[in-house]
Amino acid sequence: MKRLAYYPIKFLYLFIGIQPFWLLHLFSDFLFFLLFHVIDYRKRVVFENLRNAFPDKSEHEQKLIARKFYHNFCDFLLETVKFGTISEEKLSKHIVINNMELLKTIHASGRSVIYTAGHQFNWEWLLYLTKLAPAQAVGIYAALSNKAFEQVQYEARHRWNMILIPRSNGVLDAIREKGITANEIGMLLFSDQRPPNPKKPYWTMFLNQETQFFTGADRLSKELDCPLVYIELIKNKRSYYTFDIQELVDEPKDYQGYEIIEKIANRIEESIHRQPDNWLWSHKRWKLKRPEGVPIHLKEENA
Repeated sequence: MKRLAYYPIKFLYLFIGIQPFWLLHLFSDFLFFLLFHVIDYRKRVVFENLRNAFPDKSEHEQKLIARKFYHNFCDFLLETVKFGTISEEKLSKHIVINNMELLKTIHASGRSVIYTAGHQFNWEWLLYLTKLAPAQAVGIYAALSNKAFEQVQYEARHRWNMILIPRSNGVLDAIREKGITANEIGMLLFSDQRPPNPKKPYWTMFLNQETQFFTGADRLSKELDCPLVYIELIKNKRSYYTFDIQELVDEPKDYQGYEIIEKIANRIEESIHRQPDNWLWSHKRWKLKRPEGVPIHLKEENA
């Protein structure tokens, strides 16, 4: 059944991928009309998330953000499909990378690096940055329920020279099995995903709500003794982006508890406030609530 579903999805990816951007934008406008005006795709989730995150904004302002979000989301879907076929030369005209020198400096020091980012559009195109970076790119991903779709996505990402490791596997063991030493990798982690178990740390205030974060970035940076950088994804116009590489943590062992996770959460939140329509509001990020007895970190201004 997987193979039967794989070929139609693969054909669709190839057909969409060879279209010029101007035509993809027309497809995206039509998709926006369907999702926003006809299907009402996750509108309840989007508007609830916006109301909770921005209680100081008027209903009109929240609706404007939502509308722009759906436009960006539809662009993202088609850009992601095109990512499987677009050439590196063509893509380079759509992406500006700021501060690649920081990654080169880290690599020259003989250390690995962890890239952290939030789910801003277009996060799939980050693989262009990780391919240009001097370290071997490693991505940690969650398995999809649709295996045919997962296979197509895997192939699209793998062509950008990224080693993909399922989140369920032992990350460092899997890396070593591939013959890669611990001082030559660039590991990409998205820190704003929702962990499946609400009883595990780390809970903090994020976008005006109690929010749980994965703690892998803290643990892995300390095990590898490597710096963390934050990459802010900025949408300049349709299908044109700036990836801004920012220094986050140089010596992870200097940080206690989950201070590193707090720094990541703060940086993602700052990015969202700068460009609120460019984050994945349709995600059920706050579906799980903090169980009674599980502590929450309060920022100093809220303590």
